[in-house]
Amino acid sequence: MAELWRISELAGRARLKPSTIRYYEACGLLRPVRRTASGYRLYSPEQLKRLQLIRAAKEMGLTLSQIKQVLVAVDQGEAPCERVVALLRQVLARIEMQIEQLTAQRDILLRVLGDAQKACCFLLEAAGAPEKGGEVS
Repeated sequence: MAELWRISELAGRARLKPSTIRYYEACGLLRPVRRTASGYRLYSPEQLKRLQLIRAAKEMGLTLSQIKQVLVAVDQGEAPCERVVALLRQVLARIEMQIEQLTAQRDILLRVLGDAQKACCFLLEAAGAPEKGGEVS
């Protein structure tokens, strides 16, 4: 039989906290191979590979819900490649939108900061606060 690890051993190998692994179990992303008579969860190298897939997918920006979609397809014996590509395109579109929003925000800040005193007055006026007349550096 293949080597089996308790949750703390799996966590160490995966460089995750045991609580993270328990959370992934609660989300339906991971299941122990079995439990000992005393209730300890036992995991195999396959679960470590699954955790590595989850980590890589998260680093690419997929949500746990999206990762679950991929894992369900894998568990059903389907090739999830088309689904993964579609999900990654969604992530890319979201990032590009965030970049546009941040670029617009940066441009506003650069215009306003051209005159720091004016920037302070603008914010105070917008908030309805009286100007204090102090210098802004």
